[in-house]
Amino acid sequence: MSMEIPGTGLPDPAAIQAAAGAPLDIVLEPFGTLTTTDEVRAIFGLSSAELSDDMLMQPVYISEVKETLLRIRPELFSNWDTLQNERLLEMVKRVALYSICNLIGETLPLIAARVLTDSKASIQRFNSDLSSIAETIRNRLNQAIRALKQSKASNQLPRFMGAGQPSYDPVTG
Repeated sequence: MSMEIPGTGLPDPAAIQAAAGAPLDIVLEPFGTLTTTDEVRAIFGLSSAELSDDMLMQPVYISEVKETLLRIRPELFSNWDTLQNERLLEMVKRVALYSICNLIGETLPLIAARVLTDSKASIQRFNSDLSSIAETIRNRLNQAIRALKQSKASNQLPRFMGAGQPSYDPVTG
């Protein structure tokens, strides 16, 4: 199946969509599936033709996630069975997604198509567009890292017992 509109040399959106298939899971043990290739592409607004699964599945991206998580909370890897909860997993997934996107954002101006076109219309991307996307991703990564760091304190059990003395006599009022 050709990825071009016959006789034009332009990419055929229908052929690209048909060839895309199911997204691949990006997995890191002990957490399991952290994100998918489609979620990463969605952050950038790119198609599978512009940002392929082969590129997104490179070991450098999952290594970046692992290093980021080890810097933030190394105990997640050794004590995941005891620390695991739904909220913590969501925070880990968010850090993973934006960590991968941050790394991809550094090379995005080199790999993203400058002109996107179909048989009827075309748009042109500029480096300033890609720069603003990369800045937004860095901000969201920093927010996700702060949230994961702050969750460390929230894993402590609350204290329900305390001692106090009333400022009045409880018998006579």
